[in-house]
Amino acid sequence: MSEANIGATGFVLYLIWRELSYLIKIRQAYLLSAWNASRISARTVLFTNIPQEYLTHQCLHSMFSGVSQVWLVSDFTDLEDDVEDVEKTAVKLEGAEIKLIRKAVKQVKKGDKRGNGVTDNQMEQPKPTSWDQFLSSKDRPTHRIKPLIGRKVDTIDYAADHLRERLPEVQASQRSHIAGKEKLLNAVFIEFETMASAQAASAITIHDKPATFVARQWGILPGEIIWKNLKMNAWNRSLRRGLATAFIFAMILFGASQSRL
Repeated sequence: MSEANIGATGFVLYLIWRELSYLIKIRQAYLLSAWNASRISARTVLFTNIPQEYLTHQCLHSMFSGVSQVWLVSDFTDLEDDVEDVEKTAVKLEGAEIKLIRKAVKQVKKGDKRGNGVTDNQMEQPKPTSWDQFLSSKDRPTHRIKPLIGRKVDTIDYAADHLRERLPEVQASQRSHIAGKEKLLNAVFIEFETMASAQAASAITIHDKPATFVARQWGILPGEIIWKNLKMNAWNRSLRRGLATAFIFAMILFGASQSRL
C-alpha cells in the first residue's frame, strides 16, 4: 500500500473519530438538559423477558432503589382489535352521515333554483331539517357486511347499532386492564426518581439466566414503542435476529456473485 493510500485511510478514520466524538458530546448534552431531565420518559426504563414471579409491584419496588412508579403491561391484543374495530366503525358512520347531508343539501339547492312555485310566505317559514324531507330511503348510504357476497345493509343504522353494542364491551375491557385483572406480559416500565437511578438500573445484571430480566431501553417516548413486540420472548427475538442475519448474508453473497459476471 502506497503512502498516499495510508494517508487517505488515516484521514478517513480521523474524520470518523471526530464525528463520533462530536455526536457523543451532543447526545450527552441533550440527555443532561433540563428539558429532557424533566420528562418522565427520561427516567423510565423498559425491562423485558421478566419471569412471572417477579411481575408484582412489591417485588419490583424491592429490587431497585429510587423507584417512583411501576407500570405492568397486560396482554391487550383483543382490546386493541376491538378499539380498532370501533374506530373504523365510527369513521364509516361519520362518512355515511356526511354523504347523506351533502345529498340533502344538493337537493335543497336544486329546489331553491327551480323555485317550485313557492310563495313569499312559504319562503319565510323555517325549512325542515330532516333528511327524509329531501331524499328517499334508497338515497341513504349502504354497504355489504362481507365483500361481494355479504348482506347489504344501511350504513348509518348498521354502524350506529354496532357502536352501541361494542362500546360498552370496550369500556368494560379497558376498566379490567386498568384494574390489573388481565394476563400480564413479561415486560414492565419502571419510572425512577432520578436519571442516575434509571441509568444504574439499566446497567446492572439482575438475573443470572442469560437474556432474562433485560433492560432494553430507557428514555423512550410512548409513540416510539412497538407495543405488539413487547410480547416476544428471548427465543423469538433470537430467531428473528438469526433469520435477518441469514437474509443479509445471502443478499451479500448474491450481490458478490453478480458482480463477478
